Amino acid sequence: MDAFSTEKLRELVPRAIFRSNVMLCGEMIGNTPYTRPSSDFDVKYYVFDIYDLEEGEYLPPEARYELLRRHGLSFAPSFGKFHVKKDQKKLNALALNVNKSNKEGIVFKSEDRTEAVKYVNPNADIDDVAQTVKAMFDMPSGQYNQRILRSSIFIREHGLDQAAYGAKLGAAFYKGMAKGLEMLERDGSIYDEFEILVKDKSVWDELKSHMSREVKLETVFEKEEAGKTRIRFRKVYARSTKKLKEFLNGKGITD
Repeated sequence: MDAFSTEKLRELVPRAIFRSNVMLCGEMIGNTPYTRPSSDFDVKYYVFDIYDLEEGEYLPPEARYELLRRHGLSFAPSFGKFHVKKDQKKLNALALNVNKSNKEGIVFKSEDRTEAVKYVNPNADIDDVAQTVKAMFDMPSGQYNQRILRSSIFIREHGLDQAAYGAKLGAAFYKGMAKGLEMLERDGSIYDEFEILVKDKSVWDELKSHMSREVKLETVFEKEEAGKTRIRFRKVYARSTKKLKEFLNGKGITD
């Protein structure tokens, strides 16, 4: 866990919960070094699992929710229990509802915890394409193969409008890249901006040291705010910046 997450969790999570000798598994959203900035709140932390270090196993859902409520912690929403074969219609309806609400997806876990599957919705996949395609040369191998395949299977299995989703996916690629090229011409680089609010400035120093191994970081601003420091910075995607500059300057593309 990095210095930023450690500082924030000390603010958000009561230490008393750890007297139960547990490990929390969760996700932080909002103004973090890895997620889109929010003007509505700083950060939120949602727990999706609790591991009992003494017993060497995850707490059952009922025990997990009881412990989290007792300590005032937020948790990922639960949709209930389902039977894989008997509840197919309910599961299909749930997947469609989550897709319509533009949520990322659903995680299914067996009661004995031997199986877990993350079900990602096509709207989330298409949005991810739109956000990342400008930096396609810095993305991991298979980034777009996985998203196209997953969304295609979902659309086919649920009988969704293939033409409408095809248009959405095409727009995600072309408009996303067009925005990236405009950004490159305007600002000279391909980047994403992030914003964090920290108590201890050394947290930012540690983050820079850690993250600079993968991407170039540029500070947009630093300002004091109620005893803390708000920092906005850019992650500059060096490989995509270099290649797209070359193409804009006339370098040929080998097919």
